[in-house]
Amino acid sequence: MRRRTTNRDLLGLAWRTVVLVLSATAPAHAYVDPGSGTMLWQLLLAAGAGALLFGRRALARVVSLLRVGLRRGR
Repeated sequence: MRRRTTNRDLLGLAWRTVVLVLSATAPAHAYVDPGSGTMLWQLLLAAGAGALLFGRRALARVVSLLRVGLRRGR
């Protein structure tokens, strides 16, 4: 009989994976100038804000459709 996987098992696996990845890194010998780094941060922040706003609108549409459907069912 198989044992159920618990959150503690997954956390242990994640911890071991992080340790393995961080211990096996090699130098990148790469350079990112400040302008590129700032542009990357701006891109990530804008994508996050857009996802939040889009998700909020999409959730509002779903809720309104459900409310209309429930009203018709009465």
